Amino acid sequence: MREVNFVITLADSRYAIEILIVAVTGTAAVLRKLEWQQSDKKQTAVQHVATICTVLIFFLGAMAVILHRTESIASKAKNANQVIQVTQNSSEIARAARNQETSDRKHEEEERQASVKEREEQRAIAGLRERITVARREVAKANQVAEKERKARLELEVQVAPRDLSGERQQAVADACKQFAGRSVRIVSYSLDAEAARLGRQLLFSLRACGINVDDKIGSLISLGGFWVGLHVTSADIQFATALSYVLVDSGKLAVGKPRLPNEQGAWISVDYEGPTPDAVIMVGVKPVRH
Repeated sequence: MREVNFVITLADSRYAIEILIVAVTGTAAVLRKLEWQQSDKKQTAVQHVATICTVLIFFLGAMAVILHRTESIASKAKNANQVIQVTQNSSEIARAARNQETSDRKHEEEERQASVKEREEQRAIAGLRERITVARREVAKANQVAEKERKARLELEVQVAPRDLSGERQQAVADACKQFAGRSVRIVSYSLDAEAARLGRQLLFSLRACGINVDDKIGSLISLGGFWVGLHVTSADIQFATALSYVLVDSGKLAVGKPRLPNEQGAWISVDYEGPTPDAVIMVGVKPVRH
């Protein structure tokens, strides 16, 4: 606003000076055209004109000084305005630079914190992966141990479990032995061997179901110096003994030894049996133990 006022003042001063110059020029022109008859009047007029010119000259000099000072003040004001503008611009630039620096620092701090957090998360993930790997190894070892224990338990159960003829196998033995209907068989086992007695009873039911005459002598044997292991069929008719052994193995899934003749019965004696001699004797020995 001050700059605008200075410009208006400067324009007014120039306009006043121009008016004075025109007035002086006009006055001089009028004086040249006048014709004076009397020299005194002419001299007086010249003196007045000279006085007026002197005053105008001083006035013009004063106006020139004023004009020069006005222009100087206007120039200084303009320079001051420029300085103020530059200062304001510099202040704004400095403020913007400080804001940018603050923003950059904040951004750097956020990036640093994010980097630290990311490294911590990566370390945590690596630790979890390592623990998972260790846990998987331990689980694998535990599974191996459990599998070994399971197999050992199954083997032990097989060894300890009594021999058994399921209902399906009993029927299969009965069906296969129908060809021997009418023949006689004696079933014997060691005394106090409950497991063998149980299996002997199952064989007895199967053989009687197909029409074989069965003499029940289960638990009647006394061992002298040893035990027979597994099932054994003895008969004077070796072909009948072989056929009966095959049925017990194939249909009954039992462990049966090689068929024998009666004089090969070995180290065992029995009580005196009454009645006729059977066609075959099935010896249910002790349960075989797998190694």
